[in-house]
Parts: sequence; C-alpha cells; structure tokens
Amino acid sequence: KTLGENHPDVADGESEIGDVRVRQGRFADALAIYQRTIETATRSGASIWPTPDRSTPSKCASSAP
Repeated sequence: KTLGENHPDVADGESEIGDVRVRQGRFADALAIYQRTIETATRSGASIWPTPDRSTPSKCASSAP
C-alpha cells in the first residue's frame, strides 16, 4: 500500500530521518527535515508535540479517534 504525502506515518518517517541526520552531525539537513515533518504532520492532523507528562511521543500520533 502506498501512503499519501499527508499520511501521519510519512511524518513519522521524516522525523526519524531527521533524528539520523542529527546523530550524523548534519544539523542543517536535520532542521530542514524537521520543518518538513511539522508541515506534513499539520496537514495530516497528526500530533508531534510533547504529551502532558512532558515526554515526546516516539511516533506522530493521529488525532483521529
């Protein structure tokens, strides 16, 4: 199955690629990827923000029920 560019799993994958770039020390690349992740998550209705207990979700969680 092919996911559309606005699917929450696409945002999750982008975020993980950004994490890899940070570990590689490629901070400018990571920043660009994280910015794209925010745009994708916003379009998909996903949440990438910290949870109430201040932990960061490991995956972009859909806001759909």
